[in-house]
Amino acid sequence: MNFLHDELDKERLTARGLHKIIRLAWTLADLNGNAIPQLADVILAHRMREGSEI
Repeated sequence: MNFLHDELDKERLTARGLHKIIRLAWTLADLNGNAIPQLADVILAHRMREGSEI
């Protein structure tokens, strides 16, 4: 969460975008068989949200 809050503080992410990234990270964690999202899930969700190449 610190990674996302830093992005929010630097105004590179909106609260709505933060929520969407968190939801996507939970989905990715579920698909990977993790009980909770890992940092890799959050970073991948962030990259997918901003349209970066994976």
